Amino acid sequence: MAELYTTLGETTLSGAINDVVTTVTVTSASSFPSSGNFRIGIDAEIMKATGVSGSDFTVVRGQEGTSGVSHGDAAVVKELTTASALDDLRSTITQVGSLSSLPAIGSSKPGDVYVPTDGVVLFYRGSSAWERWGPILVLTKPVLANYTRLYGTGTGVQKNDGVVFLGANGSTYKKSISLSTPYRLEIGLMGCHGNENYHLSRLFIRNSSADKNLRWGFEYSGAGLVIGQRYTGDVYNSTFLTFSYRQVRIGGPVVFFAMEDDGTDRKYQMSFDHEHWITHGSHSNTDHMSGQDEFGIELLPSTNYELATRWVHVREVDLS
Repeated sequence: MAELYTTLGETTLSGAINDVVTTVTVTSASSFPSSGNFRIGIDAEIMKATGVSGSDFTVVRGQEGTSGVSHGDAAVVKELTTASALDDLRSTITQVGSLSSLPAIGSSKPGDVYVPTDGVVLFYRGSSAWERWGPILVLTKPVLANYTRLYGTGTGVQKNDGVVFLGANGSTYKKSISLSTPYRLEIGLMGCHGNENYHLSRLFIRNSSADKNLRWGFEYSGAGLVIGQRYTGDVYNSTFLTFSYRQVRIGGPVVFFAMEDDGTDRKYQMSFDHEHWITHGSHSNTDHMSGQDEFGIELLPSTNYELATRWVHVREVDLS
């Protein structure tokens, strides 16, 4: 139960108490909360009041590192705001849990916030009802230091919420992976690209010994959402798979791309809320590449044009 507070709650004991009693009678309870839970201090002992009946407090003795001791008649009793009380206050104002555990209106107060673990909206307690705000996105922050440059000369800058790429030079970063099927790889990007060919942002898997990459993401080339392959010495080979001729324009919201291998097929998915995914295409997981041992992100603007992309999410999931 959330703790309650009043202003200048103070009284005196009505009769001495020993070090173990759990009912404390005070001269007047009028300046204290009318029910538990709240904290009181008598001499050097902190107690937690869990109930109020008239002038009687039901208490738990010796809280927060203090010990139950005897207290004399007329000892001062004060309501306290302690470190543990503040921790309880924080956990009451902002709670996290399943949607089914959303607190009843009667047990919440205006200003409370509830973050669901199985939903995409944030609940904010208004004057008389829970209001829905969102959507909220569950993100895993990418750490640039975990990756090494593969192609390009552009650089990223690590920020608290991800990695920012700016400028006119391409940036391709990769890391080693050891995921066996089934697995799933995800990235989330906030991008601002020009219309000029050839802007693109995408994830890729890679067979390092063959210098072979399989990419999935978006590009501004008139081809829409595509994946392709690259071999050493080639820009692209003749196998260039196109799942859709939708032209993707991105500027502001997060766009997510995922590549999932279920052990049979390799699927290429896209989402704007990290909750609902569209599969744009799939093929056998033995087509076009096998033996992938690296995973990464590729960002490339046209010559003399710039990109500004914030990489806010990356996830590698072993689905076995």
